[in-house]
Amino acid sequence: MLGIVKQELSLQTYFHQRLDHLCSAQRRNMPSLESVGKLLTDLGFSFSKTHLSDVGFRTNAPPEVLSRICGEALSVAEPGRS
Repeated sequence: MLGIVKQELSLQTYFHQRLDHLCSAQRRNMPSLESVGKLLTDLGFSFSKTHLSDVGFRTNAPPEVLSRICGEALSVAEPGRS
């Protein structure tokens, strides 16, 4: 857990997100947090898991990117599904 907290501290002014809430709002299945993290970092954004929740993360990605993230991460993780 200490490693996660240290990683969180390295991110400045980024907001806590919950993957289950994002995907529920989009009416999408929830991909793995790892696939979301890979997609966000591949797009050039910062990503860190959070100690607050096992589906929580912090990122500097803007809302318009986050609004698409569940479908895109799911299609990357499981081609043919979205």
